[in-house]
Amino acid sequence: NDDELAAYLKDYGYNGITYSGLLIKYHVNQTNIDIHSPCDISVVKGVSFIGDTVCMDGRLGVKNIVGGTLKPWDGTLVAWPEGWAPVLWRFTPEPWQGMPIFARQVAILSQFGNAYVGDGTMIYANEMAIGAGKRAYIGSNSIVNINEFLRIFSIGDLPISDAGIGAKAIVNAKNLTIRSTRESYIGATTVVNIADTLKLHSVPKDGVTSPQSLAQIEHDAIVTVGKKISISSSNKANLGQKTLLTTNEFYMSAASPDLCSISTKAVYNANILSGNCLLTQWPEPKE
Repeated sequence: NDDELAAYLKDYGYNGITYSGLLIKYHVNQTNIDIHSPCDISVVKGVSFIGDTVCMDGRLGVKNIVGGTLKPWDGTLVAWPEGWAPVLWRFTPEPWQGMPIFARQVAILSQFGNAYVGDGTMIYANEMAIGAGKRAYIGSNSIVNINEFLRIFSIGDLPISDAGIGAKAIVNAKNLTIRSTRESYIGATTVVNIADTLKLHSVPKDGVTSPQSLAQIEHDAIVTVGKKISISSSNKANLGQKTLLTTNEFYMSAASPDLCSISTKAVYNANILSGNCLLTQWPEPKE
């Protein structure tokens, strides 16, 4: 409950020798949810977070787990996102999976571990950032609606420093950036609708390109973007089979044209094409 959470945040479970991780197994409903741990934060699947701001920062990871008993909740709210009508959020969240979040601003962070929201998550927010030293991602079969910016990024330089969106998800946002030093991806059969700009970038770390650098949209994904899609990799860039991309301007580049892979069954509709995967020469995108 809230009292147990507040007690943990005072000393992070310090026993005189070590700190301990945090297990959350109740629905958290506070105006400003600010949860930090020098270890990891484990959230039982189905636990919801509702408030104006939600920040979870587990230095060693933030993850969904199966197990533990989810404490029941009667749907009564004591806090909700500023400017949102509370009547909209009187619901019973028990059937939900993953890590449902309803907030104005959301940050899920881990300096040294993975940061992710589990499969089947439902998220409504104005802005959201998911960042990690290892993997940063949104789980499969999730529904994510972001009014402004959605950023998913990995700052690490490890073989598993990936960032992306899992398969069969539905993501709506004004702007989406997915960025890592390894694989940056949109999963198979995922549907993405972006009002302005999508950036899917795999970039060098300190000027050094990893052979694992890959920016890709996997098979059967449907991506619709109002202004521009930018897919850029310091090594390989891929469009999978039966992907469908619709936008005004489409940029796609890899380290060289022979490292571009565009399925013959992929379809892209754009007024402007650029990048060495689509044309022989074009300047690199501006960050």
